[in-house]
Amino acid sequence: AIDAKTGQTLWKAVEPGGLNRYMGKRQGFCVSPAWHDGAVFSMGTTGRLYAYAADDGSKLWETNIGDAHEKALEHKAEVLERKTLPGGMGWDVSLAVAGGVLIVPLFDGTDVSLRGVDVKNGKTLWNVEQACSRHATPAVWTHDGKEYVVTATVSGKLMLIDPVSGNVLWTVEDLGPNHFSLTPSERYVFVNGGSRTPRKPGDDRFHGLLAAYRISTDGAKQVWQPPDEERFYMPTWMDSCARRA
Repeated sequence: AIDAKTGQTLWKAVEPGGLNRYMGKRQGFCVSPAWHDGAVFSMGTTGRLYAYAADDGSKLWETNIGDAHEKALEHKAEVLERKTLPGGMGWDVSLAVAGGVLIVPLFDGTDVSLRGVDVKNGKTLWNVEQACSRHATPAVWTHDGKEYVVTATVSGKLMLIDPVSGNVLWTVEDLGPNHFSLTPSERYVFVNGGSRTPRKPGDDRFHGLLAAYRISTDGAKQVWQPPDEERFYMPTWMDSCARRA
């Protein structure tokens, strides 16, 4: 923790047992911490989850994300035995807090599942399977003074999650692959609605095409999408898929 006024280091928290993967194009660790109500939440490189007091760095609790954590430990043991560099996919989804609940990625696939965690003790409150692109961080959307979680997936779903209960309030299906983080306004959000034109003749992959959806707690409705023409296409392939703001 760094003093914002002076740049002085206030405290450090160091935990053992990490895993430094070699850095290819997408194998890095990019899970940013989150702050809420005097506590800082952080994830370690093998999927351990920590909470620290923001004022002095004292540890409040520790837990882990389950299967992905166990697989990371197994992978670490294997590469230490073989004396090779650890590989694997990058972890790119950061922590977030919505409605007083810590939103945690489980890193279990191309579309990662999300877990709601009690900020006071680290206990699991709920899980929503395959809820967010593995390249994106869940967006916190405020409506009528209440916070919700808006996510989109590579498999083409847009959904709204109540962070307190974990209920999926609505889902829009059959969109294009969404890799990038969403930035909803008070009433609207941009997603890849998807082109119906293959990237190449005979290809089962399609160009991206932005669409605007009006969102509420009752549902989402597309309000416009540009013509399915080349001048409006956006990339949906590596290494450009997650670059949009």
